Order: sequence, then C-alpha cells, then structure tokens
Amino acid sequence: MFLTKISVGLCLVLAAVHIQRSQAAVEQLEHLPDELQKYLDTLHTTGDLTEQSGRLLFWASINQFISKFVESGPELLPEQETYLRECLEDAIYPVFMYGSNVTHYGERVKRQAGPARRVRREIRTMTVNERFRYFNAVNRMKTDTSLPPNVYDFLAAYHTGENIGRAHFGPAFPSWHRLYLWIYEYFLRLQDPTVTVPFWASVLDDAMPDSAQTVLFTPGFFGNPDGVIRTGPFGNWPQINPQTSFSRNVRGGELFTYAGVERVLRRRRNADILIPTAQADSNFELQHGAGHVFVSGDMNNLNRAARDPIFFSHHSFVDQIWQRFRNNQRRSGINPQTDYPFDANDPRFRPQHSPSATAGFTGLGGAETWTQSLGYINAFDNLVFYEDVPECPSCGNSPYLYCSFTMGRCVSRSRNDMRGRPDVQRFTPPGGRVARQATQDSSWGVCQKWTLFNDVDTKWMQRSYLPPGSPMYTWAYIPVKVVIKRPPEYHGFEQYSLYNQVSHAPYSYKDELYRGGSQKRCERCFDHLDTVGKITIVSRGLNYGGCADESVLLDNRLPVSEGKVAVPVKMPLGSESSEVILAAFDPCGRACKPLFKKASYDGTVTDSKFSGGIKVTYSQPEQFSHSYSEAYLNMWDVHSPSSCPTQNDHDTMVTFYCDYTDPWIWEPTQGSQIWSEFETTQEGVGYQA
Repeated sequence: MFLTKISVGLCLVLAAVHIQRSQAAVEQLEHLPDELQKYLDTLHTTGDLTEQSGRLLFWASINQFISKFVESGPELLPEQETYLRECLEDAIYPVFMYGSNVTHYGERVKRQAGPARRVRREIRTMTVNERFRYFNAVNRMKTDTSLPPNVYDFLAAYHTGENIGRAHFGPAFPSWHRLYLWIYEYFLRLQDPTVTVPFWASVLDDAMPDSAQTVLFTPGFFGNPDGVIRTGPFGNWPQINPQTSFSRNVRGGELFTYAGVERVLRRRRNADILIPTAQADSNFELQHGAGHVFVSGDMNNLNRAARDPIFFSHHSFVDQIWQRFRNNQRRSGINPQTDYPFDANDPRFRPQHSPSATAGFTGLGGAETWTQSLGYINAFDNLVFYEDVPECPSCGNSPYLYCSFTMGRCVSRSRNDMRGRPDVQRFTPPGGRVARQATQDSSWGVCQKWTLFNDVDTKWMQRSYLPPGSPMYTWAYIPVKVVIKRPPEYHGFEQYSLYNQVSHAPYSYKDELYRGGSQKRCERCFDHLDTVGKITIVSRGLNYGGCADESVLLDNRLPVSEGKVAVPVKMPLGSESSEVILAAFDPCGRACKPLFKKASYDGTVTDSKFSGGIKVTYSQPEQFSHSYSEAYLNMWDVHSPSSCPTQNDHDTMVTFYCDYTDPWIWEPTQGSQIWSEFETTQEGVGYQA
C-alpha cells in the first residue's frame, strides 16, 4: 500500500511537471493587447453579455484590432492621380451644389435645382434586366484599369487599414459608409449611368426557416454561398494577391431582424444607436455586423469585406435604415445634419471619429478635406431616394419573395423554390450570351440541401503573411476541447433534460447543471437549434494577419456533451512565437467560457478562466501538430493492437465550456496597462469592468 501511494504521488507530480513544461509550447498570454482590450471594454460599457450578442461584440472588437494587417496596393501613376482627383471632385460636386447649407471648401453654396434623385431599390424587386445591368457595370469596373490594379479593387482598398478605424467603432460609422457608397456609385455610373446600388434587405432572409438557403446565393444573383466563388456574375474573379481567393462560407444565423431594426428606428438621437454610447438593444453597428458574420469568408474580415460585391448591397441597406432614422428625426423636430454625437472628454470616443477628422478618402485634391461629418449633411437626402422594404401582400410583385400570412411579412424564396427559373440558374449579361460557369451549383439537385456544417478550408485565409521560401508547413494545429451544457431553449428529448429538476445536496458543484444561462441569444434562437449542436471556434492572429474558423458538433439532447477540434494558428518560426486569441460561440451567438489548463507541483490540475489569448512557440515538447491528420491522431492513444482507443488530453491546454452563465468574459488582466487604468479610474466611463 505504501509503494502504491508513492507511485500514485510520483505520477501526479510527473503529470504536473509535464503540463508546466508543455506550457512552453502553448502558453496563456498574460493579457490581451491593450488596444484590443480597450475595444472590448468600450463595448462592455454599453452592456454585458446578458444584453448584447457575444459573437457580435467580439467580431466588432477583433476587426478593429486586426485592421493593421492589411496588404499594400500598387502606387498611382501621375496620369492616374489626375484621373482620380478629377473623378472625386466630380463625384462630390452635386453634394455641394444641390444640398442646403453646405460649405464647398470654405465657400457657402446656395441650393439649386439639381439632377433627378437616384433611386435605390431592394435587389429582388428589380427587373431581370435592371439586375443584370448592375452586375455588368460592376464587372466592367473590375476590368477597367484607369486606377490600379482596376477600379473595383482600388475602391475596395478604401475599406482597409486605417480607414477601418475611421469607418467603424464610432459615430462616423453610418456617415463614412454613406460617403463610400456615393463614391462607389459614381464610378459604377461611369460604366452605366442608369444603374444604382441595390440594397439587400436581409430582414427578408432572416424570416426564412433557413436563411442560408436564400435565393440570393444563386448564379442569377450573387453566386454560390460556400467556398471560392465560381458561379454567378462574379465567379472566378481574380484577386490582387494571387495567393488569396474571394470566398464565402454562408452559415445559418441571424441577420438584420424586423424587431432589431424597429428598435433602432424608435430612437431619436444618433448617440442612442452608435458606438460608444449606443443603447444595448439598439446598437446599429453591431446589428450590421450580423450580415458580415452570416456571409463569412471575405465578408467576415473588414479588411477584405469590400472584395465581395454583396458588401455594397449590404451597406446600401444600412444606409436605407439610417435614412429612415433621419426621416423620423425630422418628424420630431431634430435636424439630422447637426446630430453628430462626439464628446472629446469621453475616452471612449476615438480621435478618428471627431467630426473634423479626415474621412480618409485621400485621393488628392479636395477629397483630403472631406471630414467625418460630411456624410451627416442633408444634401444626400436630396440626391438619393430609397424605396421601402417590400411589404405584404404584394411584396413588390417580386417572384423571389412571398407573403407569409402567419408573420404578416415578406419572406425570401429559397434556392430550391427557384431552381426552375433560368434567370436564377445562370447569369446572362444584358444583350449577351449566357455567362459560362466553372461549376454547377449543388442546390439544383432533386432534394433541398439543409446545411448544418460547412467545412472550412483555412488554407485560403490570409496566407500572404508568409514570405517566399517559408517552410512547407504554414499552420500549426492546436487541440481544443469543447464542453456544452444542454441549451435551455432546446425542447427535444425532454427525458434527457436536467432543467426543472430538484437539486440534491450530494451532487455539490453539479448543481449548476440544473441552471440555464442568462446570456443574450439571437431573436430566432429556437430556429437555429437542433439535436446536433454546432459550436464555432474562431482563431484570430494577434501578431500576424491570419484567421480561421472551425466547428465542433455535439449532442444537444444530453445534459452535458463534449468534443474536440483542431484549430489552426500560424506556425511559429524559430524563436518567433505566434500570438492568437481563440473564442467560441453557439448558433445563437452566445459566448463560451475559455479555460486554460494549469498545474501545480503537488499534482493538482485545474482549468482556470482566461481571456482566450495564447502564445505558441517551437519549444519542446510540442503541443501542436503540423496537419489535421496528425492533430486528430494525437488526440487518441492506442496502447496495444487489441485495446480500445482512449482520449489523450495531456496536450489539450484550452477548453471552452458553453454554459452561457458569464455576464462578461474578456476582463482586463491584473498587471496590464488597462488594469492599471481601471484601478485608478474605477469611477470613469472608459474601462469599467
């Protein structure tokens, strides 16, 4: 017995030593980068995870941080500089000439009778010819080399790098994108003066049983929903960097909702709907983020989002909503032009969003004087007219919509509904031949495909950070365990549920398995839950420009279920480490709690809550793998030819526990600069914990 106790104690000590040593390969970051922490803390001041979607909070914050990882574009030649300057001056001329109370480079201009207002309508209410004319004009921009490398990609590059900080996370969010749409539409109309940017009213798709099946992701609209875009008007588009691809990974989930839009429209001040002072239930920018996350792929990374033409239709709808908001302001006696919310004494407001700060459309000449408040002026209201979102019973007489009398709302038809229509199955340029498609959309089969799991090829994601001559292996694969508690909203197989059961003392800490979480879920959470639960793990580089999304499938019927997944991060090179943040979310947008394995030399091994930040090094023993196959083989032990495989958790340092009980996850870590600021300004509004 004495020898047995010695053996057991020795094993525990060796296990603890193994975990401590292995932290040299996968370590917990002491704290998140201060810049990222400030973004998270700013959103925390507007509401916690019981009031706002954890998925969208994280998305908005991390996209601000990773905007620094941007690819550089080609330089302008002298003749291109002249062309751009003349175009931008011509584009802004109607705003200054035909608006009211507008100053043109320091000179007040009287309002005059101007051109007819441009009419923007929902893309499904356009005629086939109107829709294809628009697509054709976009394609002409892609082949027009008046600006390098072409007009479309040159304009897309405006929505990258430092301009992400100007366009997002502040009161200039709607105004910057309004100005951006105007510039984009100007160049579009150089190709075809009859076209305008149609808006994508995603409320029509959110109302579908499965919004991922919308007719919009067909060859006759925006092309295939998953992978590299091969079908439709933008199929096989070349990219600036030949190592990257223009891709999507459309997933089920929330988009703009009727209820969410109504909450925004009930407000009367921009301060109530815009970061950093937005009310938790009507944060306009976070609501818009749902569309980016839904389309995913390039759209999920703001540095790359404008490469997908659906970006401009998405933001046309954002602008349509903001125009309705501004119309409501006028009815309430508020001048929208002067309602720019900025407080220089509030540390949550960043200088880039000062009304006098540059909007960042630096293309020579007058564009360098365009300020963030320019998009607020009333002139745009006189130049652009938005049609209403289609309503029942006619739904704009669109064959791609139908009236749901149970909801009293118009709903988009699915790909399966429209599979017999030639104008949906293929893109035909106006007056031209049917465009050849590289592949056939798989949705035209006999049975409708209900997507549960979209396998993501992470190899396309931002490989440009690796210079020529880099090692063969560019990704390291980290094992991550996921444990979920049965979602309270799932009502199948009630006999397996522990909810509403009576707690008994002998179970001690297991009592928490009887309690449901309180985190905010998306409004149609019930529609996104099934027997098979899907948890999405996101990996975002903190010192490199890489990203990856992975998923693990679990059993929602059981009180507790667990699974494992291999998450890609950049392979560390030599003495250089890879720093990354990991986060996990369920289909309802709720955040899972990240835990890191720690051990002491007395043999105690515990999982401690942390922010999700890790550092990966090439120290021994390695706790990562060089391929998916190696990663999954390392998750299992087989001790003999006849033995049953057993799980190997020795090198699984990160676990996500999805119980949805934490009101916040990304608190400042003691010892960081943000923590010091918090300690000295606990009564301030800037970084409340």
